[in-house]
Amino acid sequence: PGDLIFDPFLGAATTAAAVYELNRKNPDLPKRRWIGSEITEEAALLARRRVQLYEQGYFEAELEPPRDQKTLFAEAML
Repeated sequence: PGDLIFDPFLGAATTAAAVYELNRKNPDLPKRRWIGSEITEEAALLARRRVQLYEQGYFEAELEPPRDQKTLFAEAML
């Protein structure tokens, strides 16, 4: 049930973001899952923060998130 996507070079979590988008846009299909790894702590932190935004329901194509989440995302992009 559902695919498992592995991204060995997670970077900015683009693969994870795509999985969240696919799950959100296709609620009747089995949920896809993802696993990612990253070699640097900075990239892992960026990925974690971006994923946290998706888990809280903030999707990039939607309206602006509340300021505190917007700030969190901006800090993660540094």
